[in-house]
Amino acid sequence: MNQPTRIAIVAAAAIAAIALGTGIASGQPDDGEGTPITGDALAQATQAALAATGGGTVTQTEVGDQESFY
Repeated sequence: MNQPTRIAIVAAAAIAAIALGTGIASGQPDDGEGTPITGDALAQATQAALAATGGGTVTQTEVGDQESFY
């Protein structure tokens, strides 16, 4: 197999993998905006998040977000 053919096969495989990943990602349901955490729970969640990450800024919170179960 010559070099141009090999490059074309690798490029086609890469494009197919990207297209498959994009299709899977776009097919996932959007969980919407959700309900923000408020009050004492927000303060506690903020402290825990900043302690876990070593600092930063909390920009958004959500009660029962599906990603929070990992």
